[in-house]
Amino acid sequence: HEMDRLKWESLLVEFYQWPITFGFSYIHPYWDPEDGPGVGMHEDRDGKLGQVKLDIVPAFELGVDPNAMHMQEALWCVRTTSWTKEAVWNKWGVRPEAPEYGRNLADDVYALATNAEGLRGTYENKSASEYVYVHQFWMKPCRAAPKGMVITWCGATILERKEKFPYEHGQLPFIQFNLLPGMGTREGRTW
Repeated sequence: HEMDRLKWESLLVEFYQWPITFGFSYIHPYWDPEDGPGVGMHEDRDGKLGQVKLDIVPAFELGVDPNAMHMQEALWCVRTTSWTKEAVWNKWGVRPEAPEYGRNLADDVYALATNAEGLRGTYENKSASEYVYVHQFWMKPCRAAPKGMVITWCGATILERKEKFPYEHGQLPFIQFNLLPGMGTREGRTW
């Protein structure tokens, strides 16, 4: 049931594209309180039950603590994704100051694949000036930040800030997958 809901087979095909190409990639499992079946009205809006979600994270979207030989040892990571200006406004209700403009490689690959298949979808062929980079910094509890933190920003604008690391297990919320083991590095390799 859960594998069907997540559309596991199509998710797996999309995921394997990155480790085969780069040698490694990540999955980000998270809880989305805005998804799932409705449970009635709450504070004048439809309440949702929530659902577990999986994000596929290509290797070039996640910068990981370079001192860590294993993902479990990493103290911090930063994920950089490209969003349309409209999507940033819809999610956070703000127009960021001094944003960095651009699309990442995943946007270009998905746009090419979508156009090649004659499909219209999420990955429209918009110019780079329509996209802005959104960064999310995760730091586990450590000496520098005893409670840990999660900060999301775009340009000079803080979009979201959590002063306490949100996971009791104390690990970063990204699972690394290597196609082949790395040679003295945390990053995997391809053939």
